[in-house]
Amino acid sequence: MKARFELWTKWMQKAAGAIVDGGAPLATPFVVKGGAAGGAGKVTGYSVLQAGPREEIERLLEGHPHFHAPGAAIEVLEFIPMPAGPGSR
Repeated sequence: MKARFELWTKWMQKAAGAIVDGGAPLATPFVVKGGAAGGAGKVTGYSVLQAGPREEIERLLEGHPHFHAPGAAIEVLEFIPMPAGPGSR
């Protein structure tokens, strides 16, 4: 456990300028209404990073501790800006 924590600490220090939310582990998903839960793999956690082009994200994720797990992958999703709605400032 200590070794894992050290890997996370090292990676978070490296990526500190891009980390918006360090994230958290996630529980098993469930469906509220319609459809099926989950995608191609099991999502076990999240982090929110702010970066430029794909190459920058790839550099930020080099050495990410999640890659020490067998068969691990990191899926990158981009936030899509929403137009301001009624009542927003």
